[in-house]
Amino acid sequence: MITPFSLAEFDSSSVFYVLLTKRMNKKLSIAIPLIVLALTSYIDASEVEPHKSEKKTSERTNKDPKKEMGRQFLMAVKKELKFSQEQEIVSLVNRVGRELVKAAGSDPEEYHFFVVKGDEINAFAVPGGYIFVYEGLLKNISNIEALAGVLAHEIAHVKRDHLFKDSKKTGLVDLATLAAIILGSSSNNGGPAMVTAQAANISYKLKLSREHEEDADIFAIRYLKQSSYHPAGLLELFKALSHYAHLNSVDMIPAYLSTHPGANDRRSTVETMLKDLPVQKALEFDWARIVTILKAQERRRAEYEPSIIENNPGKERKHYLKGLFALKSNRTSQARVEYIEALRLNPGNPVYHADLATIYLRQKKYGLAEKEALKSIGLSQSLAAPYFVMAMAAKKAEKHQEAIDYFSKVLHLTPEDPFTHYHMAGLYYSLGRSGLMRLHLARHYRFNLDTEEALRQYRMAMDESRKEKDKEKITLEIEDIKRNGV
Repeated sequence: MITPFSLAEFDSSSVFYVLLTKRMNKKLSIAIPLIVLALTSYIDASEVEPHKSEKKTSERTNKDPKKEMGRQFLMAVKKELKFSQEQEIVSLVNRVGRELVKAAGSDPEEYHFFVVKGDEINAFAVPGGYIFVYEGLLKNISNIEALAGVLAHEIAHVKRDHLFKDSKKTGLVDLATLAAIILGSSSNNGGPAMVTAQAANISYKLKLSREHEEDADIFAIRYLKQSSYHPAGLLELFKALSHYAHLNSVDMIPAYLSTHPGANDRRSTVETMLKDLPVQKALEFDWARIVTILKAQERRRAEYEPSIIENNPGKERKHYLKGLFALKSNRTSQARVEYIEALRLNPGNPVYHADLATIYLRQKKYGLAEKEALKSIGLSQSLAAPYFVMAMAAKKAEKHQEAIDYFSKVLHLTPEDPFTHYHMAGLYYSLGRSGLMRLHLARHYRFNLDTEEALRQYRMAMDESRKEKDKEKITLEIEDIKRNGV
């Protein structure tokens, strides 16, 4: 019997909001040998005996060595790195990444994008299409084109097989060393001295050759040209990182520059390549919102000043960004005051109405929350937040099917939101539809990167599902997890 779904209230500070995934909190000196073992072996020790319905699927699954290498790397680091669960940011990185993969002529389903928590200004890719971007990098770029530049460059490394070719030269253990260095830089305790020594002795092996870097730049520009993102985004990336390095000491050179050799020369080359491109209007995207959300997650309670992100913000923008910071740091009363003032100055902004609806939902003022959500939906149907508010209000009123309909609209916009899948599971549990309850619970665990528990729930969903169509869907999702590790 599953019982956690009795909690119907939405409160980001409550236990209900705490993710169900478990993190192993080991000392780095213990974790590194385990990582080396995982990366030098193609035996998945965490995998339990396959369900009878999976045996034929497993037999026909061909193992791609590049995919397998990346999968093993992911298995090792996902137990140690912290990944962002801020769905707005995770969805953005995935959307931009998949658009670029499609523009590059590949299958977006073969690529997986992760936002890593931490201030390190870095991004990297490993064979098989696994791309990692740190929050620190997102906070230090200024527009969505720069994000596209980062992702296009890393996609180029994967598509051009740079990492796989280098790993064959230096040995698979270097991926383990890379994992050790990443964990060492991310560890609260700094990690043992041996990690520093390893990094100093063989870090040159972890740097892709300048030839590969320049090749990735060339193909990144090609992919960007074939997408809706201007290739100048790659140049914006170099400018932002160089500006950061200039303002800080030599010890603060961004990792993305230090591990990607020849950055200054490459910047000049990219400038030359972009010189004759026609001027293209930048995409309208509020990057200050992304940076504000990330800064709010730092849990700093000091007064937030929007001017540190945006030059000369107007009165309306100041109220909005201050309200957003307060909302994301769980100060709903202050957030409500700021959003009401922003809406007084601009009553037709759907984002303001959506965020105010979320504030009222957290304050359990359901009538006001629905009113603002409906205003937002009336102005724009592209935001997930107001549909989520409507779903939660319907759930509170025990209108289960109405809540499911609204949550389905949320998933149409953000299909990999684990929190929404969790609520869907609870609703189907209330309706006695155990197969769909298990399916959404499996997806909740899957998108929280708890693949072992996800597979367990998928197997129970298989046993409890009656429709052959549902069983085929479950089989495909199991096959996808077993192949990709996520």
